[in-house]
Amino acid sequence: MGYWVSYLFSASGRFRRLDWILVNISILCLNGSLGLLYLRPDISLGALAVLYWIVYIVGLVAGVASTIKRFHDHGKSGWNCLYLYLPVPALVVAVVLVLFHAIVAAYFWLIGYYLYFFFVLAVKPGDNRENRYGPSPYSGELNPPSVPAALAVIGALLLVAAGAGYSSYSALAAAGGMQKLLAGRLSPEDRAKLEKMMAARKAGGNSEGETPAVKPAETGPSPAEIAAREAEEKKRHEELRQKAIDGDKDAQYQLAFLYAIGSKDMKKDETTAAFWLAKSAMQGDAAAQYNLGIFYRDGTGVAADNNRAYFWLARAALQGYDNARLPSEKSAVAALLPPENVAAIDRQVKEWQPVAAAPVTEIPPVAAP
Repeated sequence: MGYWVSYLFSASGRFRRLDWILVNISILCLNGSLGLLYLRPDISLGALAVLYWIVYIVGLVAGVASTIKRFHDHGKSGWNCLYLYLPVPALVVAVVLVLFHAIVAAYFWLIGYYLYFFFVLAVKPGDNRENRYGPSPYSGELNPPSVPAALAVIGALLLVAAGAGYSSYSALAAAGGMQKLLAGRLSPEDRAKLEKMMAARKAGGNSEGETPAVKPAETGPSPAEIAAREAEEKKRHEELRQKAIDGDKDAQYQLAFLYAIGSKDMKKDETTAAFWLAKSAMQGDAAAQYNLGIFYRDGTGVAADNNRAYFWLARAALQGYDNARLPSEKSAVAALLPPENVAAIDRQVKEWQPVAAAPVTEIPPVAAP
């Protein structure tokens, strides 16, 4: 036990390339497995978050220690690991490049920066002789894990990560993967509404988030009650659809939301969801503009188009749409466009004016549920 504590967490001594790869792949697999389990809708996020942060902190300490020992193997000070974990010089260069609109160059600079350190730590051999940091780990004096043992551990952890991914995928497929996917992209208010709707539907309620009165555990809703609820839900959806057709931007956004997740009487239809998002966005609804930008970015219900994605994300940002992910998502799309396109779209965004509410004449056909 003492050997492994020293192996993982001690910053003294030297590490082979295999040791560094073993420790860091293990950390990635464990954190990745917990991250994948987060996607399961039936997991308690509070307990999972505590476990994740414990594993993350322990892994960070082990990762730093392993990196220090790899630098020691090259005869260099362990303080060099600060270039990896606090890459201030690299970030300064990247920020300067971004300020000069060389966003692609900034990306390649950061990629090259980390590839260099990956080469030093994982590819370049260390010193076979004893140095000031201790005997060579290749001499056999330190008795590190053998190559077969290290590969076995890595293989087992990769299987754990694959199992976590498959488990989450299966749970998402059973619960409706689009709901969880959209939940990560919507505003906090819309996410809360979606979670309420999903909980209500599991409890036998309707897709508007209304949960029926609690019945004794041994009895469920009668067929007549279920039919009445479904009829009421269908009526509300028809009323909402009519408001959207009449030009109400809020109704158009809500209708798009319902088409994105689907319901008993409304088949999930991403193309129709994108249509109603566009109608609401054209009237100036910031939430619709943000989600339409995401649809264009990902090609959800529309052909992927980064120019249009950036336009709608920039419009939502200009209106002060409250979503913590918006600035980074807008910047990420901008990085995919030539600087002249970004500048031209920014001008269009400032000049753009919403259209007035008007009845919708060309309406997509309603698909059977």
